[in-house]
Amino acid sequence: MFKKFFWFTVIVLSLFGWLKWNGYYVSCLSDSLPPGVYKRISKLPSVGDYAAFQLDPALIRYGLKRGYLKPHVLLMKKIFAEQGDGIERKNNQIQVDGRVIDRVLIAPQDSQHRSLDIFYPKKIILKPGEYWMMSDYNPRSWDSRYFGAVTIKFILRPIWIW
Repeated sequence: MFKKFFWFTVIVLSLFGWLKWNGYYVSCLSDSLPPGVYKRISKLPSVGDYAAFQLDPALIRYGLKRGYLKPHVLLMKKIFAEQGDGIERKNNQIQVDGRVIDRVLIAPQDSQHRSLDIFYPKKIILKPGEYWMMSDYNPRSWDSRYFGAVTIKFILRPIWIW
């Protein structure tokens, strides 16, 4: 029994290593995107794309301390707004250019019943290179609703979703 488990583990880890080496990312570590395999692609980001990004060091420390982030893992979310778009926080909702984003509410507390800090003003206009990243897959995701606009490292295209 141990031998079968050992070889199964070796094969799975080898497959994940090969996928990552070839520019694929497996979304098992995050519940912000549907679980599956995503490919890193070269294209200009646009609303509706999935993308990977990293927060600034102060937000990373905050996210790690509160358990919102895992160490050394890029965040992967969906793009909801891009440069020139106006973002407004109103009645626990996010509006992009006056349009309410459905299924994405601002929670007053996290799953540990701690208040959720918000790190941006109530109204902003996204500057060149800034994107508004959220998860409509997981309503409890820690994303731009709380930390604001980010810059993107690369775009992800779903290859296989399970």
